[in-house]
Amino acid sequence: MSKILILAQSGFGKSTSIGNIPELNIQGLKPEETFIVTATSKPLPFKGSEKLYVKVPEGQPPTTGNRYISNEGVKISKVIRFVADNRPEIKTIIIDDANYTLQDYYMENSKSKGYDTFKEIGASTHLIFSAMEYADNLGKNIIMMAHPEEFKDSNLDTISYRFKTVGKMVQDYITPEGKFEIVLFGKQFIDPETKEIKKFFVTNFDGQYPAKSPVGLFSEKYIPNDLGLILDRVKAYYS
Repeated sequence: MSKILILAQSGFGKSTSIGNIPELNIQGLKPEETFIVTATSKPLPFKGSEKLYVKVPEGQPPTTGNRYISNEGVKISKVIRFVADNRPEIKTIIIDDANYTLQDYYMENSKSKGYDTFKEIGASTHLIFSAMEYADNLGKNIIMMAHPEEFKDSNLDTISYRFKTVGKMVQDYITPEGKFEIVLFGKQFIDPETKEIKKFFVTNFDGQYPAKSPVGLFSEKYIPNDLGLILDRVKAYYS
């Protein structure tokens, strides 16, 4: 169906956008149609998440459950393909905290393997993106969530933002943003009346974040951080 990349700093509310949270007016996703791969074991940040997203038993194939915890690219790629092939009830596959599949491997292996570490990170990242393409071709929505990093755009000589990687191999040879037709960035505003912090996803370039989406998919530059809303828009747009 669609491949979506969401980039926002830690604590912004990327994972929050998955849950049904009436207090925040977040529709969220249907757990029975959603499978989450998380690179960290931290609890999902909404009420009842452990019952809504049941962990796949360690060492078992994901025939049951809808949350798999791993920071290993090879395992993650196999799980994505397995779910795409064997779980027809799953409509959306999420890869959360995706940066840690690169960063954790680097921290564990850089001293012992040297430059080969970057080659192996590049290879495992390629496996994840290949599995995403495979699942997309079978009609699954793919959503990857990660942290951004600042960099100096050599063409415009300005500060911009992109998927945070380790080294240059993944950035130069894979270019993560290019694997997605929709790239959203998290942005916060302070409501001038209530003084509350409001969180939004940027849908297209706003002068700061290089977000992108198909023409006409979003009429607004900023939309609520709500994956349910986003997938409703995507479904209506493509069908």
